[in-house]
Amino acid sequence: MQKYNIAICGAFDIVSYGDSLFPIAFDYEMRKRLEEYNMVFLFSPIGCDQSYGTGGKVYSYKEFEICNDQYHFDLIVIGGGELLHFRPITFHDQNGKQVIYEVGQLWQIPIDFAKKKNIPYIINAVGAPYSFGLEEGRCIRKYLESAAYISVRDIYSQKRLTAVGVESELVPDSLWNMPRYVKNVPVIEKDYIVIQYGTLFQVEKLFDEIRKLKDKTGKEIVILPINYCHDDRMIVERAKEYLENDIITYDSQLPIEEIYNLIAKSSMFIGTSLHGTITALSNCVPALILDMYPFLVGKMDGLHIWLNGELKMVSDMQSIEYMVQCILNEKKEKRQIEIDKLQKKTDEHFDKIADIIKMQ
Repeated sequence: MQKYNIAICGAFDIVSYGDSLFPIAFDYEMRKRLEEYNMVFLFSPIGCDQSYGTGGKVYSYKEFEICNDQYHFDLIVIGGGELLHFRPITFHDQNGKQVIYEVGQLWQIPIDFAKKKNIPYIINAVGAPYSFGLEEGRCIRKYLESAAYISVRDIYSQKRLTAVGVESELVPDSLWNMPRYVKNVPVIEKDYIVIQYGTLFQVEKLFDEIRKLKDKTGKEIVILPINYCHDDRMIVERAKEYLENDIITYDSQLPIEEIYNLIAKSSMFIGTSLHGTITALSNCVPALILDMYPFLVGKMDGLHIWLNGELKMVSDMQSIEYMVQCILNEKKEKRQIEIDKLQKKTDEHFDKIADIIKMQ
């Protein structure tokens, strides 16, 4: 009996909550669907000995050849994340060192290898955050023309691909069934709101609103970094200086399970993180999106559309207090109907991937 080996490619060599959960979700869902499934191998441009999410090795793209010679990949999966574009991506690794993924590196190198070795490849619920120029459009068509399955996680990404002649399936983000994948761990035994923020834009205005929010609701406020590879941690340090004892913070890097449970057991999540918002909503916790880039249309706008009006977004910091009160007083039934639909669509997405694997 054949044992399927899958190579999954993405930003797994950095400390990112959502990126680290993508392979965990994929592995879980494939094991449910494929009796012959063997294991998933993680690949990133640089690689690391121990991933933030799984604790296992993340292979460098330079190791494709030697790993394939040993394990013989049946499928190469690219995504998820906001990776389908032509701009360099700057992160910080687990040691705080700057990491740069070069233009197109995340998706071009694995596709080149898949084509070279005649291995099927799919694009797994990714984002295409920017419009493509003429030459970029020609390049992306060439790279994706032989993909077994192209799926994007928001309507704007789909429109950007359609504009350059690439057809794709519109699916929800692949982590909508997150409660299946993460263990419960003890957290704060208080009534609290979680706030996460991923930019320095208007940060002092946010701090002013946090103080008002605590006074108005009577709830504790937890300032939570989710993506240590971005500005989240810096925001926490600023908040400690500005708000002092009015908030709860954490000085050490938290494991995925603790971040998940802090959000899942809160009264509300307020933030800029797509996967922080999904964590909340998939656990029946109300959420409010802080639109840190109101001049761009992207994944958070796409999430807003997926929820069919049952998820609020603000770009004006002074609206936070009012919107929180409205959301906390809303009935959850309508929102839960939309979430149930998204979780079902996510299962259908993984069904399709499993069918593709079975055809190999």
